[in-house]
Amino acid sequence: GGSIWRIPYRGGAAERLTSDLAEYDLCCIDVTANGRMIAGVLNSLVSDLWIAPADALDAPRQILSGNPVVARHSWLPDNDTIVYARNAENRLWRVPAAGGKPPKVSMHDSTSSHMYPSALPGGRFVLIAVRRPGLGMEESRIGIADLVSRDVDTLGMVCRGIYVDGSLVFAAADNTLLVQALDLNNRQLRGSAVVMLTNVSLSGGSN
Repeated sequence: GGSIWRIPYRGGAAERLTSDLAEYDLCCIDVTANGRMIAGVLNSLVSDLWIAPADALDAPRQILSGNPVVARHSWLPDNDTIVYARNAENRLWRVPAAGGKPPKVSMHDSTSSHMYPSALPGGRFVLIAVRRPGLGMEESRIGIADLVSRDVDTLGMVCRGIYVDGSLVFAAADNTLLVQALDLNNRQLRGSAVVMLTNVSLSGGSN
């Protein structure tokens, strides 16, 4: 963990956004679609959820507190709702940026763990990691959770992923980072996966 910085993806000078002494977990930083707000997890005895304007990260506002620890979160495209998973139970929850009592997103598949949510365009679907009881990370599958119907469709045996410009960028259990075309209309992978990096370190394997 450490401070939060930003740098243009095409290259350029890095800019430090936080100057406080807090340690932000590098696994869990997400920006709203309009780029105005950032949500992050502070490493402490309890991992609470805070949000702050992107141009004033030294003035965060806490929207979740207490047990259980937030494992991973993602802004929905409405720029006002955060979907997150809790370590203790590995289930999906949602909370508005204003805070309040968060409702559980109860999926029809109630026996599997649902972790590492990453919102897809439109706001109805969320990428998640799906793991059956008693299985390790190498048996995890990437899935798409429907926040309306509460159904989960699995895409393949990968640990976790994010959607970027028509493709799924994902990490596999053999420590490779891959990219593959993802058809959002049919919620299916297309073509073959291409390896981007090897010997990638994955954190959170015990979650």
